[in-house]
Amino acid sequence: MKDTDIGHMLKQLESKLHTRANATFSKSELTYSQVRVLKIIWKHGGQVTQKEIEKELKVSHPTIVGIVSRLEKSGYVNCHVDPDDRRNKLVCGTERALKHRKWHDARIRETEKQLTEGFSRQELQTLREMLKRLYKNIE
Repeated sequence: MKDTDIGHMLKQLESKLHTRANATFSKSELTYSQVRVLKIIWKHGGQVTQKEIEKELKVSHPTIVGIVSRLEKSGYVNCHVDPDDRRNKLVCGTERALKHRKWHDARIRETEKQLTEGFSRQELQTLREMLKRLYKNIE
């Protein structure tokens, strides 16, 4: 990769990671975006509001509606109205999602390991801090 502006380099890296993840996850008939939604559901104990997914992924409502709808059609999630607040839609992982969780998590760990190969702990900590600062600068 040629030295160029940071924004372009980050975009190239994100594009490469996204393409690779989609190829990997296609074996389970999912996309990278769908797996990211499932990870948030698992992080919240198997059930989360659609608004919380939008907030954590920092994407628009229509984007999440589409992703969740496809996950529901393929049997990875069930959705229903939150009985405590009818304005919210609850998204719940299914047995099918749980069955594939370990496989998806292992693929993510493999990619993370390859991505960070050759970095010391201190370098990784510094990188994380710098990426957070970059994000905060444009927030």
